[in-house]
Amino acid sequence: MTSLREQARALRRAGLSLQEISERLHHRVPRSTLQGWVRDIPLTPDQQARLRQRIREGGRKGRLRAQMLREERKRQEQEDLRRKAKELIQDAPEQVIALLIALGLYLGEGAKARDSFCLGNSDPRIICLWQECLRRSFEIDQDRWAAQLMLSDGMDEEVVRSFWSEITGIPISRFHRSSFRRGKPRKIRSGYKDVCLVHYFDLKIRRFLDALFDVILERFGISVGP
Repeated sequence: MTSLREQARALRRAGLSLQEISERLHHRVPRSTLQGWVRDIPLTPDQQARLRQRIREGGRKGRLRAQMLREERKRQEQEDLRRKAKELIQDAPEQVIALLIALGLYLGEGAKARDSFCLGNSDPRIICLWQECLRRSFEIDQDRWAAQLMLSDGMDEEVVRSFWSEITGIPISRFHRSSFRRGKPRKIRSGYKDVCLVHYFDLKIRRFLDALFDVILERFGISVGP
């Protein structure tokens, strides 16, 4: 009966790596022992090239596995965060959530005008969310919406206006004259439709949002100017 040592040496002469030999012998021999058994056996250039290619492929597979593990951890973390977020807001009244979102977007991305308030953004989801939160918080008159585009050089005004009109539900007739941002031309990413300012003409709602902000500041004990 052929001994394990003889089997290992025969496999090495065939050009197998230590890992492959260990697998063929069902891992019955420690790697350090295998290395001692086959150390004196030279490999042909073709065998050496095969082992180098195997190492490269192993490295690629290892990197791929590591990437897959990172993506899986990221996906799992995102799922955990979504679950925690759902648990946090599931018992909160929808109108309160909508009102606070409307306020937060207005404070962070919005502005006041003489007889209106507005929100400007390039992300259609944020614009739609703000409009929907206002609708769920107040009695909104569709005719009080208006919009204005802030365009970069090179943007097709007609195409962009049609895009934002469809997104916001605001007729093109209620789009104010566009503003153009002059300057050095820049690369425009695919699907980018520049910035849309969405106005709502209602001083009562604007003043209520301002009052709500004051109340929240008081709630958290914040008295910093202006």
